[in-house]
Amino acid sequence: MEAKIGFAADALSAQIEGDMAAWMQTSDDDPLFHVGGRPFRVTETLVAAYVGAWVALALASAFNVGGLAVRLFSLSTSDVMRHGWVWQLLTYPFVNALSPFFIFVILMLFFFGRTVERAIGRRSFLLLYLGLTVAPALLLCGVALMTGHPLDYNGAMNIDFALFVAFALIFPEAPMLLFGVPAKWMALGFAAVSTLIDVAGHAWIDILVLWSALAVTYLAIRFPFLGEWLNALREKQERAKAERERAKAAAVLTQKKAEENRRHQSIDPILEKISKTGMQSLTRDERLVLEEARKELLRRDGAKK
Repeated sequence: MEAKIGFAADALSAQIEGDMAAWMQTSDDDPLFHVGGRPFRVTETLVAAYVGAWVALALASAFNVGGLAVRLFSLSTSDVMRHGWVWQLLTYPFVNALSPFFIFVILMLFFFGRTVERAIGRRSFLLLYLGLTVAPALLLCGVALMTGHPLDYNGAMNIDFALFVAFALIFPEAPMLLFGVPAKWMALGFAAVSTLIDVAGHAWIDILVLWSALAVTYLAIRFPFLGEWLNALREKQERAKAERERAKAAAVLTQKKAEENRRHQSIDPILEKISKTGMQSLTRDERLVLEEARKELLRRDGAKK
């Protein structure tokens, strides 16, 4: 009996651990969903959201309500801090200019975002993208609060460029363009040129967004402490859950064993009495106990079959 109980507990433990491993692989490696057989990971989902938002803005502009859409979803520090429009901290990258340059923004997100996502995993990529979105927005809110001047911003160019920098940090020697320029030098050159253009045009907001996004990218790739901490926390929670499941299974088995021992203790004297004086010597209560034990044995035999 003890050997059977031990085997059942080991089997349950192995099943729990297998389910945990399968969940970890599915949640971090597999696509979010499929559309027509095509896998959609986080990057492809973001691309679809960007394109959908751009098309919606174009249609809204055609019906002369584009200004309202820009007002609602672009980042306005005054709207965030005075009116509580906190969704703008996340929606402003989806408000992009209605120009062909938007294709370049989407291609940068698609090609480099997809590679970075596969390199660092879904959870870390989501944390990176969330940091690239929220950190610059909070920085602009802080600057507006200190200076007393409201700031406005929208577009995803700097965020998507930061994803290219993340690619360059992970694969610094990857050749780019026809001349085979290493990705690290290409990223550095683009950052320098973009900064100089913004300085010449006094585009201080663009500089703040660009370099805060680059700082987030560098910290996330070179010092992935937040992702590691979250993974450690998740693993600790999963271990605790597995321990609870094992303890619950052990408690159920212990309870069943105790009930079985109690039945044996109540039946053994009755069986001994029958062997000495026969069935006719049993009292009514003893006959009920014996009948319950017989029904339990029949239920067990039926369950085994």
